[in-house]
Amino acid sequence: WHMIVEKSTHYKVKQGIVVALPIIIGYFPIAMAFGLMAKNTSISFLDTSLFSMMVFAGASQFMALDLIGAGVTWANIILATFLLNLRHLMMTASLAVEFKSIPKKFLPLIGFGITDETFSVISFNKDKISTSFVLVLNFLSYSSWVIGTMVGYIVGEIIPAPLQTSLSIGLYAMFAALLFPEINKSK
Repeated sequence: WHMIVEKSTHYKVKQGIVVALPIIIGYFPIAMAFGLMAKNTSISFLDTSLFSMMVFAGASQFMALDLIGAGVTWANIILATFLLNLRHLMMTASLAVEFKSIPKKFLPLIGFGITDETFSVISFNKDKISTSFVLVLNFLSYSSWVIGTMVGYIVGEIIPAPLQTSLSIGLYAMFAALLFPEINKSK
């Protein structure tokens, strides 16, 4: 029996890694852009790293950078971030039904790791849901975001300012390149 459980867990970990790969590939360059932009907003490396470690919500982090740059108060930034992230409450509530087999002690950790992308992957892989599958998916996604942020900040220390500006424009071009083919597919 122990051997069957161990093989099943190993298999779920592998499945978590496989479904996390596209998220990792997508998060890393966007997190790098966040790190680069945070550096250009004069936020320290430590604060930028902690920002990604503690918030882990890309849209909110980019919005907060814009608000910081505009001189908005911290209270208003926190409120705006809270409102933008309310959708995560709905996502985790809809997944709660699927997480009945997951021990309650892991639910806060899993809830923290739910993003738009991990929610989507979990929703399309309900048959694979297990503690190890979800934890691996969330951990790898989280790690790629945090490491990407740090790498982006460090790159911002090395490359000249004109090239940094080009990279920022390139980020918007990348979003457009990803978005337009999907729009064409779905009228």
